Amino acid sequence: MIKNIILKIRPAFLSIFLINLFYGNSLNRRKVVKLKKYGIKLFIDPFNFIGLLLNDQKIYEYKITNYILKNLKKNSIFLILVVMKVVIQY
Repeated sequence: MIKNIILKIRPAFLSIFLINLFYGNSLNRRKVVKLKKYGIKLFIDPFNFIGLLLNDQKIYEYKITNYILKNLKKNSIFLILVVMKVVIQY
């Protein structure tokens, strides 16, 4: 219940602050989610975009999900790295 309220708070930096306050940092709040449809388990942050989708047993992006499943072997690890580029203009 509180999770849904926090996710609706804007601006986003306030919701991020409250998520960290109530649930800890992203490493501490990660959990294993089993996707029944695919028979795989993923270790995800339930508060980021992909985590919210996968918690509801929904597919992320069809082509990416198929690529992951095609190349993911038993007991292997799939790591998603997100690189953000920040541009500061004066």
